[in-house]
Amino acid sequence: MKILRSAPHLFAALVLALPARAADDGRARVTALADRFVAEYQKAFPVGYGFSGLPGARNDGLDINSPEDVARWHALMTEMSGELAAIDPAPFAGDPEWVTWQFLDHGFKQDRLTAVCRNELWSVSPLGWQSSLSQVAGIQAVGTDEARAAALSRWRGVGGWVDREIANLKEGQRLGYSATEAAAKATLAQLDQMLAQKPAESPLMDPATRDKTPAFAADWKAVIEGTVWPAGGRYRDYIRD
Repeated sequence: MKILRSAPHLFAALVLALPARAADDGRARVTALADRFVAEYQKAFPVGYGFSGLPGARNDGLDINSPEDVARWHALMTEMSGELAAIDPAPFAGDPEWVTWQFLDHGFKQDRLTAVCRNELWSVSPLGWQSSLSQVAGIQAVGTDEARAAALSRWRGVGGWVDREIANLKEGQRLGYSATEAAAKATLAQLDQMLAQKPAESPLMDPATRDKTPAFAADWKAVIEGTVWPAGGRYRDYIRD
């Protein structure tokens, strides 16, 4: 009987504790989901992540650009959006995690709404990859054996990455996706101007200038001249022709 008499008080205590527990649980789940998103973004878009200023940036990879990888990314965003929708933000309204929930919700919705545009199939733009190369070179970490190896690994992959861009544009043309004529002409002029320079005198030599290691400088020059410049030429020729 003592237990029964105390039951109403216990029930009341549990009811009072539920919002706090729900808030604590929701906050933890939102934080975990946000951490997962950052980790997945870092893995899929190491260059983009490098510009975020967040710690732990990779220096040896390139952002995904194959249709298969892009489709997997959109599927992951849909999955994570479902997980976020299962978290009610109301119990922790006004807390930092509530803001995180809103940012995640906006990002997932934006990804879902723009996936149909298939941007990877018509991404010719004067603000495209070619315009950011010098910026990537400017933030490329060097100064240690590990950093130099990562830098060379990343930039040796530029040729294949650009060839994937060309293949994407060809597939986009086949399916009826196309950038505007104005964007194509502006990008072509930009590439012509870039390729008119001598590779060794371009801003892309910045990592070798900062590192000052003779062997690395020679390897870097070989990558810019033998990989990046020809890739830019192939991309320019496809747009032009």
